[in-house]
Amino acid sequence: MNLTLTLISSIRSHLSWVRMYLITLILAWGTSPVALAAGFTKIADTSTAIPNGVGNFDGFDKPIISGSTVAFHGGAGIYVGPSTGGSLQVIVDLNDAIPAGIGNFTSIERPRSSSESIVAFRARGSNDQLGIYAVSMTDGTLSRIADQNTAIANGSGTFSGMSLESASGSTVAFSGGNVGNSQRGIYVGSTSGGPLTRVADRNTPIPGGVGVFERLGQPGVALHGNKVAWTGRGANSQVGIYIGDVTEGSIVRVADASFAIPDGIGTFRSFYFPYLSQSIVAFEGLGDNGQEGIYAAFAEGGMLTRVADLNTSVPLGNGNFSQLFFNGNPSVSVSGSMIAFQGLDSEGQTGIYAKSISEDVLTKIVATGDTLDGRSVSGLRFGIDSLDAGVLAFAASFTDGTSGVYTTSIVVPEPSSLILVAIGMVMFMRRRAKRTG
Repeated sequence: MNLTLTLISSIRSHLSWVRMYLITLILAWGTSPVALAAGFTKIADTSTAIPNGVGNFDGFDKPIISGSTVAFHGGAGIYVGPSTGGSLQVIVDLNDAIPAGIGNFTSIERPRSSSESIVAFRARGSNDQLGIYAVSMTDGTLSRIADQNTAIANGSGTFSGMSLESASGSTVAFSGGNVGNSQRGIYVGSTSGGPLTRVADRNTPIPGGVGVFERLGQPGVALHGNKVAWTGRGANSQVGIYIGDVTEGSIVRVADASFAIPDGIGTFRSFYFPYLSQSIVAFEGLGDNGQEGIYAAFAEGGMLTRVADLNTSVPLGNGNFSQLFFNGNPSVSVSGSMIAFQGLDSEGQTGIYAKSISEDVLTKIVATGDTLDGRSVSGLRFGIDSLDAGVLAFAASFTDGTSGVYTTSIVVPEPSSLILVAIGMVMFMRRRAKRTG
């Protein structure tokens, strides 16, 4: 009898500790919930034959996704395939003639952006030909957006250089200018042709600042619908993120060096790439004393919010993030209110993570050291248009020397659902305790 009572008392004691542990989990979930993305689909890897080419792909750069189609650069061309896996096709390669140019393309750079209908890219031809082009994902029709024969909108002469293309619908935004006469600006063109539209240039006043822009779109430009976001600089170290309305011609300031860093100390010192969706604008921001983070605001206005910084715990990783800013290598993508980004944990492990601006839920997608497709991940890459409608496309390299392109659906649980699950577990344990007693 005494043995039985002792056993029951011990069980109750352990259940009490379990309940305390689960309550702690509830509090932890409420402040820093985590989840792991489920299900990955292979689009292509280094055992995949190159469509209309010779041999297999030997590597992959950052893929892009729009709707149900994934596009990526491999070898000497751009290839597309369904986001659910299936047959690939080449949409442009070095066998294609340059639209409104001479001869064929001699090099095609990694595409940075796509819409539901086109992929935008920068390419070169013989005799130093350079331009921004678009290719239809349905029939492969090529269009020139701008090249060195294109007149600079609201300027003089033609472009000597252009880059940082971003696509939305049938339009493409880019940063370009003429080095010889110090022109520089943000412009938008269409696959249907016609003159370019100037969004802003070195004659444009800085919203909320002093004087005019001196640098625009360096290092980033983002287009969604009729809105263009860019990084702009002016005299006396002015720097900020701005959004221009192509239709109305208006420009608003999202953030500049006078803005306080959300959940940080002081004001921003510098900004990097802007990322734009129909709902939000996000960017990488830097502050004094090594502060760095990813921040966002609703595109129609509102307060800035922190997505992640170096004080943010890494979900299913080691400690806090140790790096979120990769100079010259944009590693953030947005769609709707969702933000995906790359970060390093305290042990230097690289991972891809996601968060909704409207929920305090940070989700791990994949990280180096994970097993994917039966192989150990050694590296990860994704870009500014690698997320669409909750589906992420990314490139992974493996410890065995192979690599591939994959997609996964991001499912971010709401904090309330996580708390309900934990409460349910507590109630279950209480019932078990009553039965035992």
